[in-house]
Amino acid sequence: MSETPRSENLMADSANGPDREYHFEDFKDSEKYFAELLEQMLPVIKNHEYSTVVGDDSSGRIPALILGKFISESYRRDGVTPPKTIFYAAGHVKSPRGSRDDYFSQKVYDDISADFLKNKKTGEKALIVTEYIHKGRSMNAFIGALKKTGVDCDVATLAMATALDQYSTAHYDLTNLVNTKVYSGGTLEPFEATPFHNEANISGVKKEFDSRDIHAVPISKHSSRQNKYGGLAVDAQNDINASREDANHLAQKLIEKYLPVQD
Repeated sequence: MSETPRSENLMADSANGPDREYHFEDFKDSEKYFAELLEQMLPVIKNHEYSTVVGDDSSGRIPALILGKFISESYRRDGVTPPKTIFYAAGHVKSPRGSRDDYFSQKVYDDISADFLKNKKTGEKALIVTEYIHKGRSMNAFIGALKKTGVDCDVATLAMATALDQYSTAHYDLTNLVNTKVYSGGTLEPFEATPFHNEANISGVKKEFDSRDIHAVPISKHSSRQNKYGGLAVDAQNDINASREDANHLAQKLIEKYLPVQD
């Protein structure tokens, strides 16, 4: 993951010359993960199984945008209606031992279920996109929230912890996770950072763990904390615009590689 100060990335571009491919190195670092994901998922995508792409905000927003663009292009070429893409700030988990936060956590997932139910279609299948799965508890709860609405789902994650298997149902209730197809672009040691992790200036949003809002908040509303989450507030929109350019560029590279136009 790039160590370049986020507010300086755009200025660094001119110094690095016109051949610099991305504004943010996170996108270059993520290419191998997306390549591995698509090697696994291409048959499912070509079978048009997903009607909704659900991004796990905030770190999963960019991966969801990239995969959503790829899937949409594949569907369009086949004359199929592209999936819609929505986002939820779903990383709220209940303590395995129980805590005063249990009610709060359950309320978040109940609200996600209710919101998704308003827009779901009969027979719909969703693809949840995140950047990393560590213990699996929050993803298990996220899957459960969607399954409560009668929707089946798969998960695509850029990476997952190598030690995931030790967190069995003997430690946590991972029933929803183990009964769902999980596609992973790679494995990392626990707590090893993935591209886009906690990069609010790249995603453009920030998840509030002390809020019951099921949606992430634009970083422009975090002006008092801009020094921590992405430089000065005045630079935030420039970074967001640059990250969207990078996301579109990477998605197009993947489209050209895995969806070549037939002569």
